[in-house]
Amino acid sequence: MRSVWFRFWLGRAVVLLPIYWAGMLVGVSFLATLAKFQAPSLTMPVALDVGRATFHLFNRVEWGCALALWMLVLFSRKRLRFRLPLVLLLLGLLALQTFWLLPGMDARIELLFRGQPLPSQGLDLHQIYFYSDILKVILLFWLGCS
Repeated sequence: MRSVWFRFWLGRAVVLLPIYWAGMLVGVSFLATLAKFQAPSLTMPVALDVGRATFHLFNRVEWGCALALWMLVLFSRKRLRFRLPLVLLLLGLLALQTFWLLPGMDARIELLFRGQPLPSQGLDLHQIYFYSDILKVILLFWLGCS
């Protein structure tokens, strides 16, 4: 009996966690960020500092969700061949954001705070971050609907 309930809730969690994570991602990355930059009383340096703190904290939350999802997918073994590559892609996107995009954006914010000119940059890290978040939302909804 215990095994049946465990499998029942495991099956639900492997579907609900990606949807929950996608909802948080949309709320933080798209809604809150847009609202912050539309607040007339919020100066650009303050908005950037709040954004930096928010995205670093949320990055830690995402790593927790990613590791929990990884474990759920492995334990459930249901549709493993389909779900595992999607989870690995999510982990790759999260690693890209954590180890390349966030530090690069932080460095640019620090230059702005010091009043130094921004170096010309071939790649716009904010746009790459934005598009990687869109891809994460798509993957999470795909996982949640599978």
